[in-house]
Amino acid sequence: MGGGTLRTGGRPGALHRIATLADGFTMSGLLANRTRRGAALIAELRTAVTEAGRDWSAFGTEARLRPAPGRPDAWRSLADAWRSAGGTHLTVTTDDRSLLGPLHAALTG
Repeated sequence: MGGGTLRTGGRPGALHRIATLADGFTMSGLLANRTRRGAALIAELRTAVTEAGRDWSAFGTEARLRPAPGRPDAWRSLADAWRSAGGTHLTVTTDDRSLLGPLHAALTG
């Protein structure tokens, strides 16, 4: 389930619904390269999940990586930042198919 925007962050009602009903949280695409804001939102959600009496370790958090062409070191750093922030899943968003080979090599190498 998703909820909130870059401008507003997570809304209390949306976070409560996610924490009590969902199996996980998917970040807004607008948070793709804003790991500090995303990390704060994950921390808020972790509190809400715990307060709802649920197991945080069974709750998934999906972040998005929006790669810039020609910057594989930045891709790896951004993926690592999301992992450190609490992201359990990573979606790579790209409209440029030429990025797929270098992106795969950067994230798995």
